[in-house]
Amino acid sequence: MDLGGQHTWFNCDEFDLPTYKSISCNTEKCRKYNGYDCMNCALLIPVPPRCINDGCAVTYANQFAAQDINNSLAEDALFVESTNASGTKGMIGLVNTTTSLPAHMSSQFNLPHKFALCLPSSPIHGHMFVGGGPYIFPPYYKNIAKKLITTKLVSYPVDTDKIYIITDPYDEYFVDIKSINIDQKLVPLNASLLSINKDGFGGTTFSTLSPFTSLQTSLYTVFVTAFTEASAHRKMKE
Repeated sequence: MDLGGQHTWFNCDEFDLPTYKSISCNTEKCRKYNGYDCMNCALLIPVPPRCINDGCAVTYANQFAAQDINNSLAEDALFVESTNASGTKGMIGLVNTTTSLPAHMSSQFNLPHKFALCLPSSPIHGHMFVGGGPYIFPPYYKNIAKKLITTKLVSYPVDTDKIYIITDPYDEYFVDIKSINIDQKLVPLNASLLSINKDGFGGTTFSTLSPFTSLQTSLYTVFVTAFTEASAHRKMKE
């Protein structure tokens, strides 16, 4: 699952589905998904599976393989056979647009345009809820929605035509961090670096792909110094 991904995609090498339908270039659906051109499969080496000439050309990111892939856009039916998935060969795009999978499911089933993720931590499996709850985690059958502490999301304040070729808003999920505390003490850092500046850089966002927290260099240096001092005071050891 990719919180910053627009497209839902899968490896179709092994599938021949009768419901699979290509989307042509120069159509409203193509523009909706940021299609940038008409597909010419002969220009791609190797030619990707299901590449269709004059299809809607899109680029999607395989973040786990650290590569961008060009292919033609298509639509298909989604069948959910189980609440558990294994051996997956694709990505669910969860970015905050009308083209994400939660948005499609919300509109299809007339649900609130909301979704929630509980990220897995061994031995607990992760969960995804579409439609705003109730949030129930078997074997516990109580709705935990009212017990959650929430943080308001903030919109990206800069038009992306100042940074990117496309003009759509930058639709990842940002929160407004004001400060960082370690052991109940304020870390002396430049708080302005925690916000998105006028050029569109900075800010705090969530990721389902990175297994660790990353900080701007000067913030990281101050953070490590403060953490080292606090851990020494508590006589913590590795």
